[in-house]
Amino acid sequence: MKRFVLSLLILLGAAFAPAFAQDLTDDQYDEAVEFAQNNTRFVLYHEFGHLVISQFGLPILGKEEDAADNIASVILLSERDEEFDNILFDAADGWYLSDISNTEDFEEADFYDSHSLDIQRSYQIVCLMAGQSIETFGEFAAEYGLDEDRIDLCAVDYEQLEQSWAVMTESFIDPSRGEGYTAKIVYDEPNDETELSATLVKNSGMMEELQQRFADTLPEETVFRATSCDEANAYYDPEVPEIVMCYELTDLFLDLVIEDILAEE
Repeated sequence: MKRFVLSLLILLGAAFAPAFAQDLTDDQYDEAVEFAQNNTRFVLYHEFGHLVISQFGLPILGKEEDAADNIASVILLSERDEEFDNILFDAADGWYLSDISNTEDFEEADFYDSHSLDIQRSYQIVCLMAGQSIETFGEFAAEYGLDEDRIDLCAVDYEQLEQSWAVMTESFIDPSRGEGYTAKIVYDEPNDETELSATLVKNSGMMEELQQRFADTLPEETVFRATSCDEANAYYDPEVPEIVMCYELTDLFLDLVIEDILAEE
């Protein structure tokens, strides 16, 4: 995949090509691609959180956006696997980079938005990681400045989340396993600007991974769609129903990590 995408960058002459082809080392290139794919994967699981809340009627107290983040985190952490851990490392860093890249002053609307602030989303992921395993994630949490008292409370937070997810899974999701639908995957043709990100999304296998994890489980016929949207976005549409992953979102994550990598030099 690496050589193919690098060649594609050069041929496209896209906005990312100079940074990849001229300014990044091979290792930095690999880091940037993995970061963009992992952040996109976390957002996919976040949107799946919205899907299960909607289709299974999961009871939610608090903001649904926070609940969707927590569902994504607990599913990934439950794997206890390095590949899925790396998704969370990158997702926490992704929200952090998104926060520091925003140079505009906060407005009142930012504080009552349906989404928590990017920096809060970052720290929540870090907290749940440390709460699940201080041995695995303690150093990462320390890099984010979490003190011992907060990490102790993070363990309580994660235990509550894990127990809640187990109850929800048993009560709402597992009874229908094997009796429901498997999501259909659709990759729409990209435009000239999104050809690279479309390649990264498709080659990652992220939608197939999620599809198989919950095969024959969904109450409704559902589509996982990757497409060009003219904006960096992702969403669950309950009317179709479908999860829509915009190729431009992966472009955004590439932008963030390339800027960060080059700023460190």
